[in-house]
Amino acid sequence: MIESLDITPTMFDNATDKYQAIAKFLASKGVDADIYPQGSFALGTVVRPVTRTPDAGYDLDLICQLRKDREEQSPGELRSEVERILKDSELYGGKLELFDQCITIHYADVGKVSFSIDVVPAANESDINKQRLVEKSQVPMLIRSSIAIPMYQEKVYTWATNNPKGYREWFEEINRPFLAVVSEKQRRALFESNARVYASIEDIPDSHLRSAVQRVIQILKAHRNVHFSHLKDGDVLKPISAILSTIAAQVAQPMNPWTSVFDLLKAVLEDFHTYGHYRNPNMTEKVFTETYVGKSLIARRNREWILENPANPEDNLVDKWNENPDAAQAFFNWIDVAYKDLTMAFDLKDNEFRAKMDSAFGESTVSKVWGSKYRQSAPRIITSSNAMPKPWRMQ
Repeated sequence: MIESLDITPTMFDNATDKYQAIAKFLASKGVDADIYPQGSFALGTVVRPVTRTPDAGYDLDLICQLRKDREEQSPGELRSEVERILKDSELYGGKLELFDQCITIHYADVGKVSFSIDVVPAANESDINKQRLVEKSQVPMLIRSSIAIPMYQEKVYTWATNNPKGYREWFEEINRPFLAVVSEKQRRALFESNARVYASIEDIPDSHLRSAVQRVIQILKAHRNVHFSHLKDGDVLKPISAILSTIAAQVAQPMNPWTSVFDLLKAVLEDFHTYGHYRNPNMTEKVFTETYVGKSLIARRNREWILENPANPEDNLVDKWNENPDAAQAFFNWIDVAYKDLTMAFDLKDNEFRAKMDSAFGESTVSKVWGSKYRQSAPRIITSSNAMPKPWRMQ
């Protein structure tokens, strides 16, 4: 079931081939750039899309980092340079959709699943800004890969600091021992189920393997997608994946690499649940840290939520919670639901367990893997007189 939340090796390779083709095309047009994925593809935490419509797709976030400093061009000029080359090409011109923060390239569906690549132009961050970040950072070595991206605000492009390479380096350092303990077993399983894709077991790249850390993030993202798809304003309230990845990795860091997916998932959800106590209006940071010793990943200072990006100390990953208090409330409400669905459902009767999984990950997703398994009778509505309304449950 967990493996079904991931995209297939073929889908992963299709995405990789297409972004490498973009890199070659831009190079052929004289663009001197370092082009690399960021986000879920870079971290190995992609999940299959779950929406109310059958025509869901997945995308890849791509950084196009020109080998020039931000001082050499205005952010608008840099954005226009990359946009013009793609727009004028016969290969990509007809596939483009322009957004304020990225240039999206749409591709033909593969196996009834659509795919797109979001290209984000970037330049090298200035030395002055890097030095400022180094002085603030808890992991100064990560700052060297910082970049500047054009950010559209108030009808004009300005520079914004980003550091996807640094974040990936930080994540992979934590994930490495967790990946090492599963690599041999996973390679054998992948080869047996995808013999047409791989020439041999040795042919399977590390990018196709998934550790307990990566699986936990995928489970949380899949559950989040279903949960928020049923909420009013769910697209606005849905937490960004970086929050889940950051906390999951930091919770995993001191744990035994042999920790199971279930035990790590439970630990991460319990950690999130603990930070939910910050919603108490009387809970100060001092009281919280004294009550919950060692819990300092998320903070709330002067009523401001803070979760620092490990690779950019000036990037607050939960700044949206400060702009919209409903987002923080929706997040911790979701954590409560996820904890019940993902850690307590195993004690239920088969048909109740199946109903929980259907509502947690989507009935169509679960049916593709289990068919009618655990469904001894027709699924029934799961209710609790003490629980808050759950409109995402089966009706």
